[in-house]
Amino acid sequence: MRKNNGFTMIELLVAIAIIGLLASVVFISFPGAMKSARDGKRKQDLSTIRTALEQYWDIYGHYPTEGLCIDSSVGCGSCGCAVSNFPNGDYWDANSDLQDLIAEGYFGKIPVDPINNSTYYYTYEPNSVGQGGCQIDTCEWSLCARLEKTGSWYCIYSARNSDTHPK
Repeated sequence: MRKNNGFTMIELLVAIAIIGLLASVVFISFPGAMKSARDGKRKQDLSTIRTALEQYWDIYGHYPTEGLCIDSSVGCGSCGCAVSNFPNGDYWDANSDLQDLIAEGYFGKIPVDPINNSTYYYTYEPNSVGQGGCQIDTCEWSLCARLEKTGSWYCIYSARNSDTHPK
């Protein structure tokens, strides 16, 4: 009598079907996990920039250079671009107020959004003298990023900013 040492065709098909089902579950949940990971990166980047801005304040008594425009991580701020092409570029503008943080050694390069396109980008908006009641140089700011999971803006504000309403 001969003993069979292999699998039957039905056993192989069932095993392949189970593996396919498990793989499809993983592939379905993967994009959502990636969105959450990028949103976490956005929040961490804004927190890192916030820390550098607060350290700058501790040394100089004001935030980096005063400006009236919104800077963005895609290179084109609100004063330098027409609405039709804002934002355009791939990195913070050379005139961005945040470039002072590089000069002071807080960053080698200012963080940018993981996607960094016309939908997902970071913004930095300083309030200067005459804006929001500031009395000295730049005393308040907001940093914002659009989150992929919800499509809403996530913003953090300077520690000295009394106006903390969402964007």
